[in-house]
Amino acid sequence: MSKAEIQTQPIHLGRGGTASVEPTFTGEMQWYADYIARHEADGAEGRLVALHSFTEPWTSWEVHPNGSEVVLCISGHMTLHQEAPDGRQSTVTLNAGDYAINAPGVWHTADVEGKPPRCSSRRAWARSTGRESRSRPVKGAGGRMAASIHLKRAYETPAEEDGTRVLVDRLWPRGVSKETLQLDHWLKAVAPSTDLRKWFNHDPDKWTELRRRYRQELESGEQRQAFEELQALAQQGPLTLIYGARDERHNHAVLLKELLEET
Repeated sequence: MSKAEIQTQPIHLGRGGTASVEPTFTGEMQWYADYIARHEADGAEGRLVALHSFTEPWTSWEVHPNGSEVVLCISGHMTLHQEAPDGRQSTVTLNAGDYAINAPGVWHTADVEGKPPRCSSRRAWARSTGRESRSRPVKGAGGRMAASIHLKRAYETPAEEDGTRVLVDRLWPRGVSKETLQLDHWLKAVAPSTDLRKWFNHDPDKWTELRRRYRQELESGEQRQAFEELQALAQQGPLTLIYGARDERHNHAVLLKELLEET
């Protein structure tokens, strides 16, 4: 028998009543990507149980499109803010022993005051594996995307002609609020991996190699599934890809637009 500390090593609850200790939690998106890959067979039935301690209000909003999240406050208190897909907003204060549920598609953030709360979250992170894996992007009925696709920096003013606005960065743009950004979706998983993003480091001299590596990443796993979600949105009408990079010519959103228009 062995033991582990849940704040550093979360627990995975899988099919058949199984439980496993996860590697040391880093907070990086790559950690979540590796987690999903390890437990892909559990699909939407997989659950991640983790414990986090917060010392200040969250700086951004988040959403879990594929599963509910249970937030249990173990100590201290926090104020949870939610916004449903239809725009309805709600706020609830959680004290020690209280919990709330963030349903799929509900944006949420939290304010923290006074004694830092310790909160346990149990969420469905593993995606369903019922989708078919394809070696090339799926084309529409006419063989090409009919919708118009645009690019826009996160710091530009939203406009009605933007259509569906999708943030395609893994990190939330600095200094921009959810209200200002006016997003319809945030597809973190479609962005380059953390390792590739750090390697590129906004260096134009690495652009050609970034394009090659990023195309390769989009051919499989979580990024492949996220790209297919982006394809489906492009089929529905005007689509604007939102990104935070200063360089408007050398960023991954440019390549995403090219790939969507190719199909």
